[in-house]
Amino acid sequence: MGNRRLWTKEEEQFIINNYKNMTDKEMAMILGRSKDSVSGKRRLLKIKMPTAISEKDMNNIIARYNDGDYIKDIAKDYNVHETTILDYLKKSNGYVPRNNRWTDVEIDKLTNNYPNEDWHTLMNLLPNRSKNDIVDKASSLGIKRDVYFWTHSEFEKIKQMYLNNKTYEDMEDELKGKYSISSIRSKLYKEGVLKSHHWTDAELDILINNYETNPEYAYKNINRDVAYIRDKAQKIGLQHPSVWATEEDEYIKNNYKTMSDYEIGEYLNRTRRSIKWRRGKLGLESYFYNNFGNNYPAKDGTICLSNGELYIHNYLLTTNLHIQKEKLYKDVIPEDKTARRFDWVVSDGSDNVWYVEYFGMYDLGRKRNSARKRYKKSTRKKIKDLYKAGIIDKCIFIFPYDLENKTLDDIFSKYIELNGNSK
Repeated sequence: MGNRRLWTKEEEQFIINNYKNMTDKEMAMILGRSKDSVSGKRRLLKIKMPTAISEKDMNNIIARYNDGDYIKDIAKDYNVHETTILDYLKKSNGYVPRNNRWTDVEIDKLTNNYPNEDWHTLMNLLPNRSKNDIVDKASSLGIKRDVYFWTHSEFEKIKQMYLNNKTYEDMEDELKGKYSISSIRSKLYKEGVLKSHHWTDAELDILINNYETNPEYAYKNINRDVAYIRDKAQKIGLQHPSVWATEEDEYIKNNYKTMSDYEIGEYLNRTRRSIKWRRGKLGLESYFYNNFGNNYPAKDGTICLSNGELYIHNYLLTTNLHIQKEKLYKDVIPEDKTARRFDWVVSDGSDNVWYVEYFGMYDLGRKRNSARKRYKKSTRKKIKDLYKAGIIDKCIFIFPYDLENKTLDDIFSKYIELNGNSK
């Protein structure tokens, strides 16, 4: 306890001033403390980190959760902690604990109503339970339905709706959920109304135009079981998006050295995680972590010392920013006596200047060795010195993880409007 480092008023004020624009990890690097230490102090100061989740994203999160996606998978896709997603769901009343126990009241409602009530009524009586939950619980309790028989009026109703080209969803709604779509289709087939399961031209158009890019749209708009749709797609040579086409593999092979997983994913209409997984399956390690210390000429002839540095430099050449490579710290900070250099100094042609550093070997998730430990220590010292020099607000720090998870437009536009104006 005697060696415990106490928090100073200046450090606390730094957190108060910067928590909106910096992560706990970034503040920790500047303060020379651990991320957990900064997170703990921020909570003691009763400061909550802002979230980048928009209202539109929140609606998508609620929809995904209601469709059965796990919170941990949603959190990974939005690059936030699981508790952040959980808190949002609770605040929006969109969170319903899964696998929770049935209450005595719910069991009474199930026992008294399941045998004879239609599904519309059952779902209203048990709003926190899905149809599958209700069926499974009734089965475990030995409760059976007594409403499987079709009345003459029910059959005539769906017959006329079918002849008038209404969808199976319309029929299901008209019967208030008493029968599933599969049951409705089977009844029409048995009674000779649905004489053929031949695919119509309209169904084939929906399948061909949507299955390979948005299969859910095809499932929703073709009145057939998912298994039938998938079987038909396979027979006519369509691939589900989860199947990787040869063209996609070739695109990854040809571009992983010059594009991030995020950018490749945007082009192929896949997630960053799926691109990263596929790249691994193809035996292609992230190009931004490899080949340090070699010479890589950029498009303007500037020599870069790593693939990541080359990628950033070529990007900067596409902007209207003025670029200066490898400028000495002491040219900006007179009291600095080291030979350290900024990777780039960029400006918009006016007084707006930014100092860009790419920490290409700073990667906590990979194998640690003495060189990377020294690099990590050196990185922290650089950031701390830039903070002491009073230019931290004009610094842009980039890590390999950033290149894998964001576009360079995303990274730079946080600080600079790429038409040349300061944020």
